[in-house]
Amino acid sequence: MGRYFDGKSFTADAPEGQWVDSGADFYAAVVWTDPAAADPLASAYAIAWMSNWDYVKKIPIAHDYRGQLSLVRQLRLQRVDDVPRLISTPLPEQNTVFAEAIAGQDQTIAERSEYVWPTGAQTAACRIDLTITRVGQIWPAKVVLSVRADGRFATRFIFRAHDNIVCLERADSGPNQPDVDVWRQPRSIVCDFTKGAVHISLFIDSGSVELFLADGTATMSALITAPLDATGLHLKSTGGSVTVSDVAIRPVDNSSRSKPVLAAP
Repeated sequence: MGRYFDGKSFTADAPEGQWVDSGADFYAAVVWTDPAAADPLASAYAIAWMSNWDYVKKIPIAHDYRGQLSLVRQLRLQRVDDVPRLISTPLPEQNTVFAEAIAGQDQTIAERSEYVWPTGAQTAACRIDLTITRVGQIWPAKVVLSVRADGRFATRFIFRAHDNIVCLERADSGPNQPDVDVWRQPRSIVCDFTKGAVHISLFIDSGSVELFLADGTATMSALITAPLDATGLHLKSTGGSVTVSDVAIRPVDNSSRSKPVLAAP
């Protein structure tokens, strides 16, 4: 994004650019448009290889393959606070692979308390949607969402809202992890929490997590090595309180596995 001067030279508005995805495992993305759309240039679609050349041969082989493809996502250009941003969102059609949503209650969690998930929420593959809202004018020091957890393993999303940062930690996501620093290093992304609330959509699969924040302004994708029986969910707040609302957990509907829905329309 930037300005053309003479049709040959180009000046970017932001020299550092914008990552489509800030996770460790969104590589070699393929982008295409829908020629049948009323305006084919209004949006595009993308899918990427979920792996990393730094450790691809060190990932345990599961079901005769290593790594996987990401979800197909829609890309569109949109102004956010008068700044052009590339927005990345999942497709509504992807919801057809999930069972009926399990609704969670609105709750306020404070120091030393934890969100109480509804029965059936803990599963190895699902979509989780929720909104976190600060209580008062100041965000807690951190809010931590742990997924695919048991007594030994967990993948953690750490929301440091007062710094407008979200971190992904997977150093103990599961057994047989690649023994390289790139795998263990936390990943982070900027996300705007100044409005006091943020919506979260998280897709969890047997070997991956894909996080979409704030209507697609921030995304993170990563492989994990959690065992299939590690299905724990934990949501905690440190240094303050947050309200958790609009909670919906959609487990994968195994009867839909043969339906070719994870593609652009």
